[in-house]
Amino acid sequence: MVFVVLSDAKYTVTSKATIIRSQKFWMWWRNLIHRDKETSYTFLMTIYETIKTFDNFPCSHRQWRHGGHCKFIHGYSRSFKLTFGCHNLTESGFGVDFGNFAEIKSWLSHWFDHTTLINEDDPEIEMFRSLHDRQIIDLRVMPNVSMERTSEFIFEYVDRWIREHTNDRAFLVEVECRENDKNAAIFRP
Repeated sequence: MVFVVLSDAKYTVTSKATIIRSQKFWMWWRNLIHRDKETSYTFLMTIYETIKTFDNFPCSHRQWRHGGHCKFIHGYSRSFKLTFGCHNLTESGFGVDFGNFAEIKSWLSHWFDHTTLINEDDPEIEMFRSLHDRQIIDLRVMPNVSMERTSEFIFEYVDRWIREHTNDRAFLVEVECRENDKNAAIFRP
């Protein structure tokens, strides 16, 4: 069931219908929707997008399930492009204030600066933990280390962070995670 309320050129839709969460719906409406709550969406015609890039996070990882060379530990200098959205700018005319991003950069550094990333289901996790305890590697365990899942992992943290720090005025639109100049993935809910 979908309810549409007309007020001040906004359309608020509240629904548990799966069509609201379908990828096709999001692709079509992504620039018109702001998620207010888990099942509440506001349609707005104006959206400002602001992009912040974080570069040069050298780390190693492996995809133990991969049948090819990605099953071996290998490394890249990862970069992240975060696209923020808002419908109203600050008094200074900003979508988001980059001067307040030290906490995000610190969080990214913790996870991706000179670290070794493995999947949480890696069968060699105990060996990696032993190497970490012996200070041979700086281990980080993630649900999955692929660029796609890393983008989603970052999105979940940063979207919560920016909403909290802007009282839900700004939100994260997408995260692009790049392992080199040829390979990247984007997560956009």
